[in-house]
Amino acid sequence: PYLLYASEGLKKGRGTNEAAARGTEMHAELETYVLSGRTDGNPDPIGKEFLDQLYDEGCEVQPEKRFTLDANWQEVPEDRKSMTAILDVFATDKFGGVLIGDYKTGRRYDLKHTQQAQLYAAVINQVYGISECRARFIYLDGHDELAIDFNKRTMKMAVDFWKMQGELMLTAHKAMFAPPDSLDGIPKYYHDLLRDPNSYDKEHFFPPWLARG
Repeated sequence: PYLLYASEGLKKGRGTNEAAARGTEMHAELETYVLSGRTDGNPDPIGKEFLDQLYDEGCEVQPEKRFTLDANWQEVPEDRKSMTAILDVFATDKFGGVLIGDYKTGRRYDLKHTQQAQLYAAVINQVYGISECRARFIYLDGHDELAIDFNKRTMKMAVDFWKMQGELMLTAHKAMFAPPDSLDGIPKYYHDLLRDPNSYDKEHFFPPWLARG
């Protein structure tokens, strides 16, 4: 339940302000652009340029690639998952190379983006056995992109780091990820998120997991 709370409950908080709604819309337009064969949608020009470059290089592009994993990092059905990872872009080139793409709006680079890239790399390593890949974070508001190449050594480091984080969530630090009993003194967006039953995956959350207060 702790991993589910962190990955499902808190994730819904991203859509609680105008900037997040704008980001969601831009993601959806870029997804439509890919799924329509680049004929429909009104994609962001920076995101469109990124996607067109992939196609020009002969890549196969999958938008919104979704992974549902259990605590052992194995793919499982939705009703058995412990976490969800959604890659904005999962692309493979004609030589078998793999690229992970992620769109960011309204934010410059920070360390969390590198950690997110490591998490996505770890996921595809565990699911597909991929030992090398590239991650590119595309900043749709015009900031320089972040590109990280994962080789066998850095891929192993990413897997080890995120497996350790998962262990901490389920053991010593799990209280950090449990829904709070009291909503006193927490930010308004978080308060509203926890009070709203629609913020939760109803197949996995039920009282007392809904926060009280």
